[in-house]
Amino acid sequence: MVGKEYVKDGKFIGAELASIISDKDFTLYGLEDTELFKKDFSAFYAVSQKQGELEEQLMGIEEQLALLKDVIYSQELKAFDVDASRYEEDPTFFLEYLSSLFAAIDELEIDLLPFIHLVQFHEVFSLEQAIDYEVLDEEIKNCAEMLMGTDSETNSQKMSDEMREGVKKQYQKYKDGTVGKKRIVMYLSGVAAQHDIALQEYQNMPRA
Repeated sequence: MVGKEYVKDGKFIGAELASIISDKDFTLYGLEDTELFKKDFSAFYAVSQKQGELEEQLMGIEEQLALLKDVIYSQELKAFDVDASRYEEDPTFFLEYLSSLFAAIDELEIDLLPFIHLVQFHEVFSLEQAIDYEVLDEEIKNCAEMLMGTDSETNSQKMSDEMREGVKKQYQKYKDGTVGKKRIVMYLSGVAAQHDIALQEYQNMPRA
């Protein structure tokens, strides 16, 4: 359909296409200033007509920048640029990029106060980086076994058989992979708090 091609080319918007193909008779009203809308449309259309040419020019600029980077950038900056570029092309490299970003921020002692959300992210990221996940797994195992047991030294005898069974089921889900680390830690911590059982010996669990 020609109308759909016009939408793809930016000549029509969706509402305009609907007014053409719909069996219903209706009137379209625009909120834009007419003259500004026409100028905006003309600018957009002019650029869209040269899209291929502009993309080629941008590729050429990127190639020139790559050559300049190789000459000007330090080895550290080149490594950071690689991680930043990988993240830009594929968002799944987010954690790797954050690791490089925060390492550079810490090394250069950059003030993050103007970037308050990044400050909060930095704090959380730093805490997670400090977690020893092998030790955390062991702590979760020991904590769950302690809560499922009847050791009088831990006061777990205060718990009912039903609650111990609940801990057993949740811990099994964790081992099966259907419950994540954060969720099992929150669950075990909640059970312990409910029965006044101290967990100070588990250093990594509060960070999870």
